[in-house]
Amino acid sequence: MKQKKLLLISIILLVLSACSRGEPASPTESADDATATPIATSTEATSVEATFEAKDDENAGAILSTAEAIIETSVASTLETNDSIIATSVAATIEAKEEIAPTITSTATLATTPTLSGSETPTADATIETPTDSLTPSATLTATTPSATTVSVSVSVDTNCRTGPDKDYDRIGIFKVGETAKVVGKKTSYNYWIIENPSADGECWLWGKYATVDGDINTLKEYALPPFSTPTTTPSAITVSVSVSVDTNCRTGPDKDYEQVGILKVGETAKVLGKKTSYNYWIIENPNADGECWLWGKYATVDGDISTLEEYALPPLP
Repeated sequence: MKQKKLLLISIILLVLSACSRGEPASPTESADDATATPIATSTEATSVEATFEAKDDENAGAILSTAEAIIETSVASTLETNDSIIATSVAATIEAKEEIAPTITSTATLATTPTLSGSETPTADATIETPTDSLTPSATLTATTPSATTVSVSVSVDTNCRTGPDKDYDRIGIFKVGETAKVVGKKTSYNYWIIENPSADGECWLWGKYATVDGDINTLKEYALPPFSTPTTTPSAITVSVSVSVDTNCRTGPDKDYEQVGILKVGETAKVLGKKTSYNYWIIENPNADGECWLWGKYATVDGDISTLEEYALPPLP
């Protein structure tokens, strides 16, 4: 507003200055003119002056009105321009601020673990899988020293190994001198040891008369008597038998230096299990006890195919 007043005063001063400088033109004299223009009288001068003053006042009023209109238009235009400039500046400032990426100054905060509700809440069964089946080892191996768990046996005379504790049971193996077998059980009342068959798979019963057992026999299981087996073949098909014309000793080896363990008498028959051809001895089932014994062949008569018989080795002297 102050600037507007100053501008208005300046324009008025300019207009007044222009009016004060306006003087009536003097009559032109020419040497060539025949007559000169007469000078006006004082009354005419006063009238002209009044006319000029009226014109000046009219012109001054018109000029002032025009100046005020120009000033108002200029001020309005200036205000509009200022408003436009300010609006444009504000809009540009807002756009510039919008284009400036915000600066994050706050410290990031870790979000807490969301809590599941309803059916989404995990249960103990859902988070921990418990196997329904457990693995059970089919066998448990216990490492122990052989001396603590193993009972072994050896014999001083080759001895039959049968399916039970008597000659009525089938012979299924022969346990020879110098061999060692594992003892798996016992029949104390019969003096028999159940061992791993030295001639085939499975177990067999060994007479204990010629046996030497090594180990803790208290750990052995006491076996029950097995049932008798039914022969699948006729004895004549597999049996070589012997009889004697004189009662003959049966020993643990092919000489009188070996212990006598039985006697094959006249009229008796025994099953031949093997032979020692160079000594003329037959290894037979002991006619008086379990096991085997060696029979001198001088008084013996053998019936059967002796080629099927096993050739025995010499047993050690007792």
